[in-house]
Amino acid sequence: MKDGVSMVNDHFHLIEKWLQNQSLDPLTSLLDITEFRIDLYESEQEYFIEVLLPSSTENIFLLVEDKTLHIQINTNLNNILEEKNRSILFPIDICNKVLKTDYPRSILEISISKNKYLPTHQNSWQIKC
Repeated sequence: MKDGVSMVNDHFHLIEKWLQNQSLDPLTSLLDITEFRIDLYESEQEYFIEVLLPSSTENIFLLVEDKTLHIQINTNLNNILEEKNRSILFPIDICNKVLKTDYPRSILEISISKNKYLPTHQNSWQIKC
């Protein structure tokens, strides 16, 4: 049976490996170029996601499924409508966790609590631009 220190160390290594995999994955770099850029950060209490959005973004949809956050944006550039998608797989289940968004300028900031839960079930959000 593991003691508390070993369990904390295991969790820390899991998070470190997750962040490393996200940043070193060649597909991530390709999707940063072809879809939209995502940067991931993490603190003891929250995950932080910064999404660099094109200026032509009209709508943003967020969907949480188990350990995955799906981000869909709809753009309209010169009357050409386009849908772009990205998904982020987290090391823990993020369903029903408190999710907050802020949209200053062209960067969508998302924070997902590691420990706080929503009082009611919600797994999707729409943000109008």
